[in-house]
Amino acid sequence: MATLLKVRGLTLSIRIGLLALAALLLSGCLTYRLTEFTDQIRKADQLSVDELKRVQFYTSHTLIFTAVSETRESPPPEPRRKPKLDTRYVDQVKIRRHTPGVVITAGDRWLDVSFEEGKWLRFTQKPSGRYLLDAKTVTYGGKLYRVECVPRRFSECPVSLRIRKSLKPKIKVRSQKVKGRQP
Repeated sequence: MATLLKVRGLTLSIRIGLLALAALLLSGCLTYRLTEFTDQIRKADQLSVDELKRVQFYTSHTLIFTAVSETRESPPPEPRRKPKLDTRYVDQVKIRRHTPGVVITAGDRWLDVSFEEGKWLRFTQKPSGRYLLDAKTVTYGGKLYRVECVPRRFSECPVSLRIRKSLKPKIKVRSQKVKGRQP
């Protein structure tokens, strides 16, 4: 009986180990292999505005935009009720790390990247060649927002654009064997 328990315990530990190994391998396959998009990449691949529109961009960090608007509600007409307190509404937009986006317009030193229909952010080129969102406030969808970067404060965390490591399209080869002809 004791031998049976050891065998079962061993197989259980092996099963747990294999499960952990499979989870680790699967998570490694799912991670993004991204590199920072720079002006050097743009020049090396000679990307026009039309070609930039076909490149998939990603954010380097999570962004949180916060817009605060205050509204005051009048007290109720009945004197026995407590007056309502001022109500404060907070509008928040979150763009998670590695959210896909596309270029909608571009200039020599800037890119307007859209992460959802009708809204975009402007990333400007810095002397290092990186394209960064380095504003403390942005207009997003016609509203003014304060910008925070997660996990750190924005001043320590400039948000950059990222792309897949290779911009070259994948080539799929379709081969056909020719049998030849006879007279």
